[in-house]
Amino acid sequence: MYTPDLPVAIAARASASIPIVYSPVQLTKESVRPVMLMDGGMVNNIPIDQLTIDSVPRLGIQLVSKSSPLAAGSHSLFDIAPRVINLMMSSNENTHIDLGLQIGAQVAFVETGYAGGLDRNMSTQMRQRLFDDGYAATTLKLAEI
Repeated sequence: MYTPDLPVAIAARASASIPIVYSPVQLTKESVRPVMLMDGGMVNNIPIDQLTIDSVPRLGIQLVSKSSPLAAGSHSLFDIAPRVINLMMSSNENTHIDLGLQIGAQVAFVETGYAGGLDRNMSTQMRQRLFDDGYAATTLKLAEI
């Protein structure tokens, strides 16, 4: 595993680099060979099993979407592809979360179905709503721990 020493903002951008959707982050440092960083979440987006490694309380934050099904009719690849990616990732994430909850992991679930996960032009108001909802869900869960 490669873990570079870099600013949090660049690491967050690399983590959001979903293959095919967003381009990878290219990292060039004098002491390290050039690398391309992209989202590792395709394998394990929320490594919840790492939350229970010792007695220190830790909290995972899981974004969930209860989006409605596509209406009947013909749809373009651009309509279907994001839903297929979400379906594959959700299935994988749910398996990891279920196992983590069985071993005592704590998770705050944040509903985000009203926002487009791949929206490159998200309004400031939508970003604020996501932040507020995440903050509220996290605060509630922390009160339980």
